[in-house]
Amino acid sequence: VGLAGRGLWCGMGCHGVPLYGHPRGLQRQPWEGGVILPWMTYFSVDVETSGLVPGRHTLLSVGVVELTSNAQFYAVLETRDAVLHNRESTVDGIELAPVRWDPNTREWFKSQEAAYECLFGAHDAYLDQPVVRRSPFGVAARLADWVGSFPQPRTFVAWPVSFDKPWLDILFHDAGIPNPFDYRSVDIKSWICGRFGGGPEVERDELPEAAQALYVEPTFPHHALADAIAQAETMRLLLGM
Repeated sequence: VGLAGRGLWCGMGCHGVPLYGHPRGLQRQPWEGGVILPWMTYFSVDVETSGLVPGRHTLLSVGVVELTSNAQFYAVLETRDAVLHNRESTVDGIELAPVRWDPNTREWFKSQEAAYECLFGAHDAYLDQPVVRRSPFGVAARLADWVGSFPQPRTFVAWPVSFDKPWLDILFHDAGIPNPFDYRSVDIKSWICGRFGGGPEVERDELPEAAQALYVEPTFPHHALADAIAQAETMRLLLGM
């Protein structure tokens, strides 16, 4: 376990917020109108991947933010594509598979130079520190322990949850680790449409004005932690936290 400057398992990260840890005595805020939210620990989750098909393409990074405490978890998964030529293609003795790219996604990612560098380069411009990659099963174990340190029930939150959650479901399954989120999940876009109107195909800029005002743009698009932070802030506004 290293400090954030050498990895993101613990220590202080962006905005001086602990990246690996949890608060004591979580408090829940009442929703507007006096309706009390059920006891639930919400985690905003974002993933970056090499394509659109979980199980066929490759999980590259994962960012998670617990909404009440703002505690954060971030990891870049080691892949053969990211290993330097003078290193063995193993991490912790585990043989690494090459990234299974969707060709269109690969070309698109290369056009996002800063985000691509955070995954396959040496420096993370968003966190302003060296990129440290971890074995996929190691990430699964650490993430499960971190999420499991918070009170139950624990709920996975994403935009859209139909894309992000299957990647972690597969990661935990392949690692032989119980999924700390189980089946619980919330889709931010569906919540917004339910409160303000709009169908499932509505784009962000087509949402009603009140809903647009809730959506928080990420400060560093296509970085899993930056996107998770923006999602968390949007969900906090929806919950009145």
